[in-house]
Amino acid sequence: MKGFPIHVILLLPSIAFTAVANTSTSPPTPQQPITWKHSEARALPVVSNFFGASNLRPDGFSIGPITLGGFNGNFFNSSLSIDGSPFKLDQLTWESCSGTRTSNAAQNISVVTRMPLDERVILQQIKPISQQQKTIRFQFDGPFFRTCDDEDPSPNDPGYPSSCGWGLGLPTDRSNFKLSIINDNDSSAAIMMVEDTLSKAVSASSLVSTCGDFKIEVDNDGFVGEGTTAAGCSLQHIIAVADSVEEASALLSKHSSDFDKSFFLSCTDWTHRFQSAFDVEDDFFSGHLPTLTTKDEDMSNLYTWSANAQISLMRTSMQSAPRQYVISEGASNSYDGSLGMGGSGQFIWDLSFSAATLSLLDPTVALDILKHVVSNADFQSHPIGVPQAWDSFLPYPNTVGGGQYAFDYIASFIYLQSYFTLTGDMESLTTPLVNNHEVGESYSPLDFMRRIASNYIHYPKATKSNFLADYGSDKRSFLEAAPTYTNVIAGLQAGNAGMQFSLASLLESLGGHEAEVDELRFNASSILEDFVALQFREGGYFSCLNSTEGQEPVDVMALADHIYIGQGLGLIGDAIDLLPDEVRKQMSSLFFSDYLSGNGWVRAISLKDASMARVNCEPSECTDLDKVSMRSDWTATGGYGGLFGAAAEALADIEGGLDGCVKALRSGGVLASNDHGTMPSQGVAVQSTPMFNEYLGVEDEEVPLHAFAPAFPEFFDEAEQASGFPSEWPNTARSIQNAEGSIVDVYIRTLFGWRPNWSTWTTDTSDRDAAIESAIWMKDKSRGGFEGTLKNIHTPLGEINLSVGDYGVSWQWQ
Repeated sequence: MKGFPIHVILLLPSIAFTAVANTSTSPPTPQQPITWKHSEARALPVVSNFFGASNLRPDGFSIGPITLGGFNGNFFNSSLSIDGSPFKLDQLTWESCSGTRTSNAAQNISVVTRMPLDERVILQQIKPISQQQKTIRFQFDGPFFRTCDDEDPSPNDPGYPSSCGWGLGLPTDRSNFKLSIINDNDSSAAIMMVEDTLSKAVSASSLVSTCGDFKIEVDNDGFVGEGTTAAGCSLQHIIAVADSVEEASALLSKHSSDFDKSFFLSCTDWTHRFQSAFDVEDDFFSGHLPTLTTKDEDMSNLYTWSANAQISLMRTSMQSAPRQYVISEGASNSYDGSLGMGGSGQFIWDLSFSAATLSLLDPTVALDILKHVVSNADFQSHPIGVPQAWDSFLPYPNTVGGGQYAFDYIASFIYLQSYFTLTGDMESLTTPLVNNHEVGESYSPLDFMRRIASNYIHYPKATKSNFLADYGSDKRSFLEAAPTYTNVIAGLQAGNAGMQFSLASLLESLGGHEAEVDELRFNASSILEDFVALQFREGGYFSCLNSTEGQEPVDVMALADHIYIGQGLGLIGDAIDLLPDEVRKQMSSLFFSDYLSGNGWVRAISLKDASMARVNCEPSECTDLDKVSMRSDWTATGGYGGLFGAAAEALADIEGGLDGCVKALRSGGVLASNDHGTMPSQGVAVQSTPMFNEYLGVEDEEVPLHAFAPAFPEFFDEAEQASGFPSEWPNTARSIQNAEGSIVDVYIRTLFGWRPNWSTWTTDTSDRDAAIESAIWMKDKSRGGFEGTLKNIHTPLGEINLSVGDYGVSWQWQ
């Protein structure tokens, strides 16, 4: 099918940098809209309401998947045509609370989708744009929803048709749904009730026209509407979802009684909620994010864009806490949150990329996550078992073995250190938590950090080192899509060294651990010395070693090494100066020549890497392994949502200054620019390939020149298929992902230099000024030409403002 060019307008919240809540009932004034021309090669927008989310689809009217806190479904069975032709999508306007799909100029129709705050309700308004008469016809039945609630029939039956989980299709099996029409004698007041016979999910929907001669007919096959329209009238579509007919009917009635008001408040309420995330006085969130003021519009928009990615994923609909955070929205991977974590299969690796953001925005939730990780860690496993996909498993034990992802160790450590050093909650660090694997046993977060930092002890070692750990040959334990990035990985060794250095500093600040501190620093220095001597390659990249005799080193040019060397030895270990200057210089050069794409994002793997040799294969000649190498999150075609911010932060540590970091951040301004903005997706692509162009039915010139959120499939090679994976998942590049919060993290910790360390809050803080001074990183270093102020940064001693410029950093109490 031929792809279609689309104009996209991205609206960022206007209130991101305002610290006072807006209580006005007037519509918020958005910042300048962001417009870019795109093709169906990119992910369509997601509309959310802090309760769930709806994914818009290109046909102009349908929606799906729809995730509503344990109620998952779709509105696929629908069609919309204008003057006898299917709706032709030409322009998208998106902000988190609203998405507008506009047809081409000949059709002149717009469809606006919104969701009232904190409710299982979807509103759609179909409006002609011009006075020219148009004949609109649409037909739909559904939507279809199913729950994953434990009260549903036979929830423990392996054949139970839950709608929740990774890779599961949303319910489209109409034979399992009961459709009935209420008020079928009056189409203007008719309600379609859809009951799932396999769970308690019920949806009620209605369609009302304010256009004079538009006729709506309804029967047990659904709604059919047809008539001529012009500007000034609209069609109003409502979907309400609940666990009973009565509740669904009540929700529908509530919003149909004054559709215009509900439609208007959907965005004003969302905007006020977003605004409260920056408000010191508002108590909806347990903390708040700092407010950025700067004359640099690109840097300002980038901060808002990345903050929005984290804030918009807060959910009030999960069962175990008033507020939880899902890591993404887009594919069918939503749970109900009943096991104490998130709602979409939470992974500690993903969560670690926005650890500072979450710790400041909602420290209560950040601590809940931390406690959940420690309580459910398997201390009897060697190495320690780290919980990571909580809601897809039974309550206890719900870990997936010792490090399913090898980066879970360093990710867990970064998450915990970020929370404790930014909040100053040192009491929780040593408070024992009942362990859910061992009856009668309790372990503190400090116990957990000790075990995480020493994980390498329990793995085989490289043939020429007693310190470099071999984490195995399964590529899915690492970047999943890079077949040669396995075994003894430099970034993981640097992470181990960084954790040892950090733990030594922590124990030293607590006092009384001299022998352990000495051993930790010896081990950390030995790891660093060995990985530099054995793995560094001229040009700034590293080789992967092996614990098996006779296996030759394999050179791999992976951004993950850059990130975890910078974050491990710099951000958490505070020992980056031990890395040789020439290594740091070459790593920095490689970042700009190979990893930073130049069009707004990063590549996870260099295009020069041997594993990417066939990324531009002719479609008819691409093998399954070639297709795997085209994933937009972990290959040369693009980068995972957290990589850009983490890489920019690591670069500052590696370079020992801010010039390169600011240069990188400025290049990312295109992501939220007026001309080329895109969704904060799980994977941001910097290029397409001939195979994907054919797969998606687009021409080369229709693929954006700038970084974009793609709708690429995830393919699996023969070995993965043999282990149970399908040949492909059509689209797992979810349109919103928490990891873009890594950009907020780099603003806070690095651009503005707010890096409290272990001794900041464990030593005498009676001299408040001295404590704050000790926590400012690179205080006298220029910020690469950037000037701005970050207001209302919360500290245990009070709120502070940080200002930066060519002079470095200055600060004052708020």
